[in-house]
Amino acid sequence: MTLHTDATYRLGDTDVDALYLGGLLLWSSAPPEPPPTPPSLRSQSSGSTTGTSAVVTLPAGWQADDYLTLIVSTNQAPTLGFSAGVASSTLLASAGARLQAIRVVPNPGATTVTLTSSVSAVLTWWAGAWLDVDPAATVAAANNIGNSTTAPVEVPVVDLGYLSTGFETYVSAAGVNAAATWGTVPTPLFATTTGNGALSVRSDTVAAGLLTRPSASTFDRGAGGSSRNESALALILQPVQTRVVNRLTNGSFETGSAVATGWELEGTAPHPFVASRVATGTVDGAVAQRLQFTGQPGDTGNVAFYQAPIACTPGEAVHLSIYLSGTLTAAYAIVGIEGFVTAGGAYISEADTTILAGGLTGTPTLFEVDYVAPSNCTALAVYLQIPTVAPSSVVDVYLDRAVLL
Repeated sequence: MTLHTDATYRLGDTDVDALYLGGLLLWSSAPPEPPPTPPSLRSQSSGSTTGTSAVVTLPAGWQADDYLTLIVSTNQAPTLGFSAGVASSTLLASAGARLQAIRVVPNPGATTVTLTSSVSAVLTWWAGAWLDVDPAATVAAANNIGNSTTAPVEVPVVDLGYLSTGFETYVSAAGVNAAATWGTVPTPLFATTTGNGALSVRSDTVAAGLLTRPSASTFDRGAGGSSRNESALALILQPVQTRVVNRLTNGSFETGSAVATGWELEGTAPHPFVASRVATGTVDGAVAQRLQFTGQPGDTGNVAFYQAPIACTPGEAVHLSIYLSGTLTAAYAIVGIEGFVTAGGAYISEADTTILAGGLTGTPTLFEVDYVAPSNCTALAVYLQIPTVAPSSVVDVYLDRAVLL
């Protein structure tokens, strides 16, 4: 290979306009794509009424390619719908039905839409017309609901499902089935304090390289000590441009119980890992996955934590990265990728990296694995395994920010 200073590389007798190594673009003659334009708010509108319907005035000057988001707070838990002015609608997030975020696509030229409620309720709403939102992208969202005597309304963590670019817009909202005083909140878009469907909405940005958007500052509804239903939701609006998608579900382990959603335990040892999700060992988001194993007399075999099946294409190059911390005593760990003919089918091969006893510390450390799917491979598994356990084995490992690209 000869390096040239002109607009091509020459490989043998062939000029090419891009050079890759292991799927990584090293050089290209094509001009770089401009950065995406972050979503921005063109205009907004709001209102409140009591009954089984509300006429929602659309944000002024909305256009057909705007992303119209309607957030509704109520003092009941109704089923919401539309009876007029709407071509389609999609529920983005619902906090116990008392607080809902809905994407609305109005009929061309509409200035209002009619929102309906299955029961008579206070309907307090805010509508925003957003520019430069990718209409094809799945909106990552999270919600929460509780009956609390404290003034703060906690905002849930959003698991994006991809690596953020730093150009996303984060929208969060809180609703209360009573009046609220709403203490000062950062970057507010809207807040109404009266009626039995108080609502506050705000937005900000998402830092680049995150798998989750940690919960923002709480909404302070005021009147601490008075029990009332309070709800919160959050969602991420993506810019119009391709983002890097994490192929793992719940790669930052933000959802689930003891074992994070999308992941599983297995092994041949007499007892498995003891799993928990904790605030220690975090790199991204609010929690990490903790796996513990303490050997007992007669222990042999292995214990493992994995996610599968993950679809792939024969010949495809994939890259796993994960942060690990903790301790390994009288045991070693393997982080790897396995290939299978089909989901649940025959094992083909694997690529992995070995972490020896004593190879982890209290500081999260990045480990990486590369794998090329064989020609008969259509499914993958990603795993952390302790291949040989013994009565003297003590394992305490924290996992966070697992990414498969």
